[in-house]
Amino acid sequence: MAKTSTHPKRIRRSLGEMSFCAALEAGEKWTPVFHKKWCKANRKNPNDPITVRAELIRAILFVEGAHMSGCTPPTAEAERLDAYSLDPKRRHLAQALVIDWVTDNLATVDRTDVEKDMEAMGEFEPLPDFWTKEQKDEERERRITAECDWRAHHLIANRPVVTGDLNFTGGRFPGAMLLRGCVFGGSGARKPGAETPPAPVGNLTLDRAMLGGLDLAGAALGQLSGDRLRVEADFQAWDLDSHEAALRGVRIGGGLFWQGARLRATFGCAMNANAAEIGADVFLCDGFRAAAEVSIKRSQIRGQLVCTGGRFGAKTGNALNADAAEIGADVFLRNGFFASAEVNLRGSQIRGQLDYTGGRFEAETGRALDADCAEIGADVFLRNGFFASAKVDFVRARIAGSLILSGGHLKPSNGGVALDLDSAEIGASLMFAIPWSGDSAPARIAGDVDLSNARCAVLDDAPLQPAEGQPWLEKDAKLILDGFTYGRLGSRSPTDWANRKAWLGCQPEADREGDAFKPQPYEQLIKVLREMGHPAEAREVGRAKEGAHHSAVWHRTLEGGWIQKALARAWWVTRWLLFKLTGYGYRPARPFACIGLPLLLVSLFIFASAYRQGFVTPAQPHAALAQIGADVDAIRGAAGGAGPPCPAADLTEAVPPFHAGMYVIDAFVPLVDIDQESSWKPARTARCGGDAATLARLDALNPGWAFTVGEQTGPFSVVTNAIDAGVRWWAPRGGLLWLQWLLMISGFAISALIAASLSGLIRRD
Repeated sequence: MAKTSTHPKRIRRSLGEMSFCAALEAGEKWTPVFHKKWCKANRKNPNDPITVRAELIRAILFVEGAHMSGCTPPTAEAERLDAYSLDPKRRHLAQALVIDWVTDNLATVDRTDVEKDMEAMGEFEPLPDFWTKEQKDEERERRITAECDWRAHHLIANRPVVTGDLNFTGGRFPGAMLLRGCVFGGSGARKPGAETPPAPVGNLTLDRAMLGGLDLAGAALGQLSGDRLRVEADFQAWDLDSHEAALRGVRIGGGLFWQGARLRATFGCAMNANAAEIGADVFLCDGFRAAAEVSIKRSQIRGQLVCTGGRFGAKTGNALNADAAEIGADVFLRNGFFASAEVNLRGSQIRGQLDYTGGRFEAETGRALDADCAEIGADVFLRNGFFASAKVDFVRARIAGSLILSGGHLKPSNGGVALDLDSAEIGASLMFAIPWSGDSAPARIAGDVDLSNARCAVLDDAPLQPAEGQPWLEKDAKLILDGFTYGRLGSRSPTDWANRKAWLGCQPEADREGDAFKPQPYEQLIKVLREMGHPAEAREVGRAKEGAHHSAVWHRTLEGGWIQKALARAWWVTRWLLFKLTGYGYRPARPFACIGLPLLLVSLFIFASAYRQGFVTPAQPHAALAQIGADVDAIRGAAGGAGPPCPAADLTEAVPPFHAGMYVIDAFVPLVDIDQESSWKPARTARCGGDAATLARLDALNPGWAFTVGEQTGPFSVVTNAIDAGVRWWAPRGGLLWLQWLLMISGFAISALIAASLSGLIRRD
């Protein structure tokens, strides 16, 4: 009886498998050049379909990986290689498994045809109105270029097709695996009249596998699964076409290069790289597209995250989810970046800059950008075409550099807060609408800006009342400033009261006045203006603060019973008058200018006229006057002179000359005695005027006009005659005494107000 052979049954190889095995045995890369050369040598048609079964590639990877690692290859896979007429004991590979149908073999693409196809498919959706024509043209060219590159990879004629699913779960292959330009499960050829290749259906599974490198540039497959995959070098997938990619916990020693890749999944995660560790940069840019969420939560990226020109089209949830990610360098979501749902950077740590220049964040609900509790090691740029259709959230974020909003447009479609910086800390400048190099249009914010409890070193903002153009904060938008602190105003920020008043006036009405009045924004601005050397502007801010505070006190008088209300309102009116009179302590000279000075001027003319008419007399006691009169008579008698007809007139030689200006000042200013009020007093009965020579001598310094009997003439005769007539009627009725008392009381009250203002008793700061 003959022995049964244990040799495995030989497998009939396809044209592609024969060419592929020949390349392996020759130790060469399997490329279109090698394939054509082999077909010519073996009289085969190189245009026939090229297929390779996934089980062959799997067996090669397992067996060669074992050989390269110094292990015994799996028996089943070794037998499968033998069935394909490959010796399992022979080293077929050097350092890599290379299938490269891309290098020097890209399809020729007509740019004009591509542009027409994209127009027909609506690829040029409306761009923001505030973009310039140059920006729109640049974005259009960027999309056309990305589409041309993608088609050049995927319209290659007669690409190799890997039939079946390639499953390398748990396998080890120390070399690099290159499957460039392969199609998994598709036809591999462009159908006549087709705009694009058919969607691939075959899967590539690399869960828990270990590879030296991985290159899927230009490949087309269904699902790429690489949970806990280990790649020692780079993972490249330029212009990859896949349904979805599951890369949870992947470990990549180099970079993740997915420029131009397209992920077709429309729900769930198009790319799930949560908890990944990537040793260099991540590129999801230059035409990268994902129709569902791209998630890199809790991932560690030691290089940059570059999404420039990437389009993240998730309809709900997150378009890009980098929650709690650690990124060792910069993050670029700029120049053509587009997200149709939220971009989530909550709790992420970014050691470089965060650049949104020219990025578009068009979430329909929730937030456009969420960087809550994020830590950014350099600057944040929202400029030059940046657009957000929902809230931009930097709540509790820590930004070591500056936050620069110089040319962006924040326009939440549902209203409310456009930019939320609540409790954020900015180490350098917070810049609003200050022109930056290259900005094509000024910044515009159409919603509220929440700066409550935020901190920055420098506030550098453009005027809210510009000389030309529109303000950066649109009408009805509010600034929430309570708790916002800053070290100084930038060199280009306005410090004048008009602009700062407009800035403070943009607060919500409840914060500006009423029972919930918030004084902190005023206090902060006063402090900064004083430290910067603008005391006049600081005083204006202080006045505005006190006015708003008194308005808030008024609202509290509306509470309680009618007696309580009446008393509270009476006290409020008294308090308001006193504080308003001194400009809330910031204009201490106002009481004197508004009340004291006019009263002094009026009193000056009245007392000058009264003195001329004899209604101001010496204030010494009668006995003293009699003694002085006797002494004067004795002196004049000894001199042979005749006694005066009216001793009182001559006796004024014994007292200081009357000066109307000094008299009213002496009466007005308390605790000051210049020997006028103590020497002269108002009288109800006119004293005799004396002769003209005596009056002229006594009143050389006294302002006023010469008193004569009858009406006076001159340019001011109407005024002077009216004052004279008024004094003649008023003085006998004690009016001058009442005027003197008014001067004394007013002087004391005004002096007290000035002293209280200067000492800070009235000011609240």
